[in-house]
Amino acid sequence: LSPEEGIWAVQYYLGLFMSLTSPRTVLPQPLPPRRIWVCLDCTQGLVTFLNADTRVEIF
Repeated sequence: LSPEEGIWAVQYYLGLFMSLTSPRTVLPQPLPPRRIWVCLDCTQGLVTFLNADTRVEIF
């Protein structure tokens, strides 16, 4: 899974929250989000991940 393959993803695994980019990027979060919003801007070709509770951008 990678943006190069057209797949944008984040994961929480073994206590780390990270984007599934190449290489993987650790995303500092005080606590892992309970819910994530995925915002697509098809006109601009952008994907944004937000913490749904705080509305803070994750990636």
